[in-house]
Amino acid sequence: MSLHRRILSLGLLSLAACTADVTTPQNELPGDGPSKEIQHEWTNGAYGLLFLPNTVPAGYPAFDNNVQPTLRMCRITNITTGACTTTPVTWTRAAGNSANYNRSITVSSTAYSLSWPVTSTSGLASGQTYRMTVIAGGRTLGWQDVRIVSNLSGYNAVDQDDFKPCYNTGNCVISFRIGVGTPGSISVSTSSVSLNVGDGVVVTGQVRDLRGNVMANVPVSFELESVSQPAAAQLDSGMVVAQRPGTSILWAGYLDLWEDIPVTVTDTRRAWTKLTSKDDQGNRGIWGTAANNVYTANYMGLWKYNGSTWGTIPEARWRTFYDVYGTSASNVFAVGADGLIMRYNGTTWSAQRFNGTTVANEPLYAPVTPARKYTLRALWGLPAQNFTVTVGDSGTVLYHDGTSWTDFSVPTNAALTDVWGTDYNNFYATTSDGRLMRWNGYALSYVPGVDAPGPLNAVWGTSASNMYVAGDNGMLYRFNGTSWTRIWLPTRATLYAIWGTSATNMFVGGEEGALYRYDGTSWIPEKSNGGNSQIYGFWGTASGTDLFASGAGGLVTKR
Repeated sequence: MSLHRRILSLGLLSLAACTADVTTPQNELPGDGPSKEIQHEWTNGAYGLLFLPNTVPAGYPAFDNNVQPTLRMCRITNITTGACTTTPVTWTRAAGNSANYNRSITVSSTAYSLSWPVTSTSGLASGQTYRMTVIAGGRTLGWQDVRIVSNLSGYNAVDQDDFKPCYNTGNCVISFRIGVGTPGSISVSTSSVSLNVGDGVVVTGQVRDLRGNVMANVPVSFELESVSQPAAAQLDSGMVVAQRPGTSILWAGYLDLWEDIPVTVTDTRRAWTKLTSKDDQGNRGIWGTAANNVYTANYMGLWKYNGSTWGTIPEARWRTFYDVYGTSASNVFAVGADGLIMRYNGTTWSAQRFNGTTVANEPLYAPVTPARKYTLRALWGLPAQNFTVTVGDSGTVLYHDGTSWTDFSVPTNAALTDVWGTDYNNFYATTSDGRLMRWNGYALSYVPGVDAPGPLNAVWGTSASNMYVAGDNGMLYRFNGTSWTRIWLPTRATLYAIWGTSATNMFVGGEEGALYRYDGTSWIPEKSNGGNSQIYGFWGTASGTDLFASGAGGLVTKR
């Protein structure tokens, strides 16, 4: 804790001891909270409060003469701790609370004033110190400490940086200004936050003035302080996002006024089962025909799961693949770097390569020439029509009719990142420049209403009137057959995969292990048990009984 913060904290303790039943001013946050510079010395108090006769600084708020302030006086019994007598005297604009102090606060065009009767009948004594605390709108704004003296030498001995000297005869005038726009309180949308890991919530706030009115066009700032380490939550674009079990404090503030909201994070997510994979290299796409016949596309080849163990596809070893898909167990395609296409006919694997113009057969282990740079990234097809589409870099779209590949003409050079459709005359492809393209049976064109601020990485749906696209920074959009709507997930992680069995059983996954299931009402976080490994693909049986996800570091996990 800095020396500046220690001094302010001691000031808070002193005021708390003096006025235990009054809200403590929050010019500075305790502990390791946000460090906010106060506007004035502590003897002058919060923003907007200025004791006179100090010179009013240039740019200081105009005087607000419509506030109903209270002055509270108590005698300081311990100058070191600031402890006060327990029966303070108060003054308002109406009157004082005691016969000896039957005065009221007056107001002029420039300041509030109290002519305090410092007389022997008031019980005041020379050498004593009294704290004059200003309260308005339920908020303690600050105080001025007054030292009582009996003669000129005593007056001159007072350190006027810390105390206001007053003689013990006559009246001592206390004058202060309260500026227009002085905040009185901050109201927030919740008094506490409880989240499950992966969940998030947007907390909003309003600033009210000393009369309780909402201050228009005044933003509330939010900062998150970690109590447990590592941090239980993070503040991301105004959303509190739960990362791991623990506690944090969300601070809501404006100028020198701050409120704290406790944040508690627990982990009750449904956990998937992590499978032992064949390789620790990155898995991308995943597809299968049954829970005991599953393929993954890997940076180092293709792997096949038989329900208990993983095996290598020898013909695909040491090659980089991005996706795998089939229309049946005897018609499986895998695509990857440098235009590579491999196909399994139920017995053997064969290889082809797209060179930017045509798809040609080649030996299984042919070397890759530098010119072959059209990486293929995703597959989708229709089993009943024996129709398969693959998309990739430089606007590549190829379709296979069961016999050969045909190259589509595409009006973009952006990389196409994923593909999905409802039939061979209606399929969609996401692009690396945040667009969505649709094939209508005749041509590929951009879909209106989708122009994301970053890359789109995945597309999937249940019908032409219920489809989703996902991309960077937690972007998720839904199409209802008429228009697109942004869905705000409680994450800003990049999303790479979407899959589901119905409109009420969908999954999205992505960066740092982000994994959510949609149950038809809400998006619920789940746990991949793969740590922070990215999730790149989903596949499951039609019934949804068996669901697999693949990802970085050789991750394969099963729900």
